[in-house]
Amino acid sequence: MESLTLWNKSENIYGLAYSLSLFMTPDKVTIQAELENKQTISVLFDRLSLTGSKVWSAIYTSELYRGDLTEKIQLCKRSFETKDSSFPLIYLMENSNFIKRFDEYGYPSSEDVKDLKHFVFVSENDIVEVLSEYDPKVSVIDKKECF
Repeated sequence: MESLTLWNKSENIYGLAYSLSLFMTPDKVTIQAELENKQTISVLFDRLSLTGSKVWSAIYTSELYRGDLTEKIQLCKRSFETKDSSFPLIYLMENSNFIKRFDEYGYPSSEDVKDLKHFVFVSENDIVEVLSEYDPKVSVIDKKECF
């Protein structure tokens, strides 16, 4: 059964994200999160993976279309809620159905890459999911920067 856990490298990345953006170019995949506390968080996947691209797959969707994920997110958020009601931004999906569906396509599969991870990024209304065999780089960026 699928379950969400906190990505262990996101311990200090808390806040209510009011929007998420997904940018994909040949050189990188970037998720940008605008937080309620005025911070902008940039999550960068820029290494070449076994698939020949930067990530195995990336999906941007509204939380309305992922009812199956909404309940898991709420359950996980409650376990990490802080006094100011902020939440972690980055989660990992354990026993991922997304990875299992991807495995049905053939090579490469999660059998070929044991470290394949299903990252889940959550805002008030948006969800971005990424399959990657490596951890992203995370930074706070100046609002003047554009993608």
